[in-house]
Amino acid sequence: MKKNKNFLLMEGLLAIVALGLALLLLNSQTSSVQGKISVILPDSDSSRWAALKYGLKMAAKDQQVELAIVDTGESLTAKEQQRLINQESEGGADGIIFQPVSGIQVTELAKVKKQTPLLVLGNPLAKKEDTKIPQVAPDNYVLGKSLGIAMLQDYADKLAGKTLGILMTEKDIPLVTTRLEGLEDTLKKTGIRTLWQVSLKQTTNVEEVLEKQDKVDLLVALDDESLQKLTSKARTPVAYGIGHSTETLYGLDVGIIAAEVVPDLFQMGYQSVVSMTEEWRPLFGTVKKQEVSFQVIRREELFSEEHQELLFTMSQN
Repeated sequence: MKKNKNFLLMEGLLAIVALGLALLLLNSQTSSVQGKISVILPDSDSSRWAALKYGLKMAAKDQQVELAIVDTGESLTAKEQQRLINQESEGGADGIIFQPVSGIQVTELAKVKKQTPLLVLGNPLAKKEDTKIPQVAPDNYVLGKSLGIAMLQDYADKLAGKTLGILMTEKDIPLVTTRLEGLEDTLKKTGIRTLWQVSLKQTTNVEEVLEKQDKVDLLVALDDESLQKLTSKARTPVAYGIGHSTETLYGLDVGIIAAEVVPDLFQMGYQSVVSMTEEWRPLFGTVKKQEVSFQVIRREELFSEEHQELLFTMSQN
């Protein structure tokens, strides 16, 4: 009987040791890197991506994944971006997050997606087409609408007879066309007249662009790049814009910009990594679209407590 008791005791001890080893092994596995995500952004070193990259890095740390931000130049073409996507896929990336540039082909991306999960940031691949590639982005129509509402708040019913000039980096991309649609729908019954729409990608000198156009009462910049260029010019008509960099907030602070609509790029970066890891887990199903929040900021409230977290993420390297 005593031998049986000793045997059972020994068996129990061995079971406890085995359980402990199993828990250690499980903990070791869960604390290790779970996969590699490559990120491809146009002009990847630009300050406009500071909050986005901070969000990407924080989520990668929390989700225990390896993050690689691919080095790209300012003039990233669709052909070059496609080459980089193919390169990262063939190089063993477990997922690729990218902001598409103008002209990239959905059919080519679909081929990559069969091998490597893809996720689109910010700029949709097509305005109304379901590409079946998950997306993390703000509602661009609402961003444009919010610009119009800010102008209405400042001018009440006094926009009739005013003239408007619209700046953008590229004309024919869904991000810009959708924002423009939201702006125009909001202002269409106010009596304001749009005299011109100009793509600043045609030149880097915003002063030359403005000098060549008819004089207007109000300016709108529909993206961060064009808003940055606008803030480099000290004297402009009253300006409104959509931006997410410290340079554009400087323009707001010194009074060049009357109001700025700021999408939360930290949230966009963080959520994109989380969404990608969910793509790896069949239990979560396929992620379709995640919407990013935004804030409308005016000069007098720029440094208010409400905006401190947003300002912090935009100042990170």
